[in-house]
Amino acid sequence: RLFSSLQVPSTELTKTIFDFSESDDRASATLRISAPGVRDLAFSKAWRSGADRGAHFTPGSEGNITIPLQIHLFDGCADVPSVLGCLMAVRGGLTPLPQQHPVLPFSAAFDLVAAKTGRENWNERLGYLCCGVQDGPFTFWQLGWVGSLINTYSLLESMTEDALQQVRRTFDFLSTTQTGVGLFWPIHNGEKRVGDGFGKPHAERWLLTRRCGDALYFLIKQFDTLKRQGHPVNQEWESMARRHADALVELWEANGQWGQFIDCETGEIVVGNSTSAGLVPGALALASAYFDDTKYRRVAEEGARFFYDRFVKRGYTTGGPGEALQCPDSESAFGLLESFVEIAELTQETEWIEMARDTAHLCATWCTPYDFRFPTDSLFGRLDMRTTGAVWANVQNKHGAPNICTLSGVSLFKLYRRVTATGGDGSPYLDLLREIAQNQTQYVSRPDRPIGGMPPGYMNERVNLSDWAEGVGEIFYGSCWPEVSMMLTWTEIPGVYVRSDTRRVTVFDNITAEVTEDRSESEISLRLHNPTPFPARVKVFVESADELPTPLRPDAKYG
Repeated sequence: RLFSSLQVPSTELTKTIFDFSESDDRASATLRISAPGVRDLAFSKAWRSGADRGAHFTPGSEGNITIPLQIHLFDGCADVPSVLGCLMAVRGGLTPLPQQHPVLPFSAAFDLVAAKTGRENWNERLGYLCCGVQDGPFTFWQLGWVGSLINTYSLLESMTEDALQQVRRTFDFLSTTQTGVGLFWPIHNGEKRVGDGFGKPHAERWLLTRRCGDALYFLIKQFDTLKRQGHPVNQEWESMARRHADALVELWEANGQWGQFIDCETGEIVVGNSTSAGLVPGALALASAYFDDTKYRRVAEEGARFFYDRFVKRGYTTGGPGEALQCPDSESAFGLLESFVEIAELTQETEWIEMARDTAHLCATWCTPYDFRFPTDSLFGRLDMRTTGAVWANVQNKHGAPNICTLSGVSLFKLYRRVTATGGDGSPYLDLLREIAQNQTQYVSRPDRPIGGMPPGYMNERVNLSDWAEGVGEIFYGSCWPEVSMMLTWTEIPGVYVRSDTRRVTVFDNITAEVTEDRSESEISLRLHNPTPFPARVKVFVESADELPTPLRPDAKYG
């Protein structure tokens, strides 16, 4: 197999096009590289016919354009996972390694976003934490996906009495949305419960199955957190979660899949055959441990194998976003990665590590590995935004995003530990997580650096490397789900990770760290430096090879 890559995805003639196509009979293929890039067809609202133009050379001007190119040859790529594995192996060398660009420490970003969330997302009348700022029908309650019931998990980081009460009242509200079959209504628009059908009469009770995995997964994590901190977990909440887990078991046993959309009142699959429920196996794995019920583990393993054979082996996943039909997406891929890792943590069986590795390699193809050059007169150009680590959501929405929707990427950290503990090289997964984690804080609007017209603590989902929708380097000015992922990053990802045996230091936060002294085999001295003007509270996680096999608990925190 052959990989080729532009070392720099642009030239002095601006953007470069890299196009690969096969003949209908797959007997031949063409690789076309052109600079400047001139497109034949529009794929965005902002693109205008004739907007792309070729180079114009005047008499006597230099007509040679240099396009640096790498070509990699590999043997033994018998299937799609093998190809993606080879790509992962060379991924870091395909483009120049960007320099760290510290802008805002995790803790400062969390404080801004959490303050905004408490101020603008809480609805006292309705008694729940909203997924948005309550300025439209989809910004009150959306179970999972874009934030509801996930944002409460990060609130528990503070463990203040106000936060605890908001979490408890949100759980109480969730119980009012559970149907007779144990599923949940997906949306509350501030006045009533509605389905995922975007107002279509035939889809008024549709439920995106991705939401089911999110709900159960983050409920169990929050139950663990509350119990370990000595706070009671109501039996009614546990019964609610167990009924939901049982509904997912029944759905699997009746259909051999979880589908993409189901009727929340009957449990009937109305749109099937997708990876929307990619996080459901991981959620059932957590439920198996929490409730000490082996049937959840059995169904988790059966469902995860189905997803691997049907989708990962073919190199795509679908159905994560509720508005993108079944086009390939990163959200279901990262959800599925979380599932494989959680099952590996539960079972300690190596087969799940291999499935997780293959899925992580697929996830990496959705992550921007270089810093795009935004137009100097664009919003992001003026703000000197970097793009290494931006995560593309799906092929319908042709833009990157500040982070993973809506996860922290802790599965990559756990995968590093699993792979390394079994004698493999887990460093590519740490590197990918570092890119994603460090990238996102620059997208937090703050008083000294507002992003467009957004108030402090707002994050928008757009990282427009293309002219889709608002145009290159532009956004719409609104609060979005990346705020939830940013809070999860502070909650679940250590700022600095140290291997005490190898002295390797990996920095995820927007700071720098180095080993200054080896005091003994079990003690080292670190120097942390905060190059930003903002105070930083940094979480440091230190462990040796002997500790790698120990699974991280669902509510793992670092101090």
